[in-house]
Amino acid sequence: MFYCRKCADKNGWPWGLSGSYGPCEICKKTDTCTDVPSHKLPAPKRKKK
Repeated sequence: MFYCRKCADKNGWPWGLSGSYGPCEICKKTDTCTDVPSHKLPAPKRKKK
């Protein structure tokens, strides 16, 4: 899973510099993203359309 620093802070997820340059799988913003195995994270909070 790739997620940006903003989404990491909002969801209380760990952050590191390893990963890619997005896009974030949560907010879709293209930014520096962390790659962390999804099984180590709680389900992301997604906005309802």
